[in-house]
This record gives sequence, structure tokens and C-alpha cells, in this order.
Amino acid sequence: METKNTKIVKRNNIGELSETDLKQLELANIIPKGTPIPQVHVFATVCREKSLSPFQKQIYLLPFKKRDGQNWVTHYACIIGIDGYRTIAERTGKYAGSDDPKFNDNKTEFQCRSESSSNPTTATVTVYKMVEGQLIPFTATAGWVSYVPSENKRFNWNRMPFLMLGKVAEALALRKAFPEALSGLHSEEERGGFEDVQNAEELNKDEISANILIKYKSKFDEFLNYMDFQKSGMELVEKAIKEGINDDYLAELKDYINKLHLKLKKEATQPKGKKSTDKPKEAQESTENTPESGISDETIKGQLPLMPKTE
Repeated sequence: METKNTKIVKRNNIGELSETDLKQLELANIIPKGTPIPQVHVFATVCREKSLSPFQKQIYLLPFKKRDGQNWVTHYACIIGIDGYRTIAERTGKYAGSDDPKFNDNKTEFQCRSESSSNPTTATVTVYKMVEGQLIPFTATAGWVSYVPSENKRFNWNRMPFLMLGKVAEALALRKAFPEALSGLHSEEERGGFEDVQNAEELNKDEISANILIKYKSKFDEFLNYMDFQKSGMELVEKAIKEGINDDYLAELKDYINKLHLKLKKEATQPKGKKSTDKPKEAQESTENTPESGISDETIKGQLPLMPKTE
């Protein structure tokens, strides 16, 4: 059964809304107080196009501040829950589910908590879409500092930090996979990013940096020996910098590279097979003359800009 407020939102000509109509929508918490009529028009259009109901809290309008020169200007975002995201994706007929979130350095929530990590640093989710009969993955990463709300609005984030950040990452991945269906929509869990960062461009930059991090971690994982690492490592880091990775994600990338450096160095300097205290003289000479074993930490530091010092 339609209420008077429902009929107001469904009107074809939103320009006909009266002051009384707007007041009723404000009192019902359907629109923020003082929302301009053109923005109400946009919101009602999105509700109709996405077949989502603001009265069932599937979608609602969020005001946030964005700097314009020296002033802060109010902007608006259409906010939906993660279930709404999944519903819209499912309606396309191409949604093929998603993987569970991975946190920090590709770990599960259980692994992170076992290491006494109270909050995740990053969350990464891959969703799948059928494209011309092929199952295509779309991966996105969300950073904790970009989306966690301010202290007085952090109740659910304090109770369920991994779940909340995982939902943000899933929303980002769904938006990448289904841009036509989800363009212009943001998940409820992204709200903290809008309210606290107060600059949507910063969210975009963080999302870009997070995906650059994932991309280049994958490229470094392809190195199988120390010599290849030494030859191409600096070039990959410079490419990541040119693509716009920010300082926080660059530091995480360098920490990841440093761990790989130690791993490959250990493999290069240790003979394969069972260790023996009575190593034949020929084997000793062979190991000492192996090119990989002659690469020092100082060499690798010179190869990769601002590499963390290795022990």
C-alpha cells in the first residue's frame, strides 16, 4: 500500500514538489534537511532506475562536504547497503559471486586475529562476472584509514572491523565489474569516507593506489630468482610511482619487496637439496662463484629507490 510520501517520490515531475512535500520527506528521513529540489529529482530518478526503495532503507541520500577553493560545498551521494549492491548485480544476469575478503598481506580474518591484529589495514575482494561465456575476476582493495568513520560514529566498525572494511572492498569490486548498473552509487560502509575525508577525489586516489599495489605485488611474485629481481625491480617500482601510487601504499609495496628480497637472497645463497656440514670442495667453489651470491644488500638498495634497510 502506497503512502503519501511514496507517491511524492514517484511523481514524474519532481519540479512540482511543494515546501510541504519536502518537509514530509525530511520528517520521514528520506532526504536530508535542506536538500535542494534538483537533488531530490536526481535521488528519485536513481530510486526508480535501480528499483530500490528509500522507505525500506535500501537506498538513501547522504550529504557530504567537498572543498571548493577556500570554501566547503555540500554535495550528495546515493547510499545503498551491500545487499542492495548484490541485488543490482544479480539482476544483470552476469553476477557469479565473490571470494571471501583477504586482509593486509593476503590473509584471512582468522590469520590476522591470530597475529593480534585488532583492525585490518586493507581489505581485498574479488567478484566474478560472466562475459561472453568467460568467468572474469574484478578485484578491488579498500584501505582502513580512508573509510573508517570518526570515533563517535564507529560503533559497528569497532565491533566488526573486518566485516565492515570487507564490505567496502566488495562494493568497490562490484562497481568495477558492473559500472553501468552501479555507477554513481556508494555503499553504506563507504559513508565514513565521505563524512571524514570530505573530498570524493581523495577516495578515488586511494582506490587507485590500492589497485596499483595489488598489481605490482603480483608482478613481483613472478620473480623466481635473485638476478631477475635485481635486474627489473627498480623499473617496476618506478612504474608504480608513475602510475600514481600514494606514499602509504608505496611503503607497503616496499615492505613486500624487502621480504621477497630476503627470500630470494636466501634461496640464491643456499645450495639445493640436503644440507651437509662436509661440503665437497668443488661444491663450495661453485657456490662462492654463483652470480646471485655476489649481490649485496647495498646493491639491491641502489637498485630500488628508498628500499627499506635489510638486516
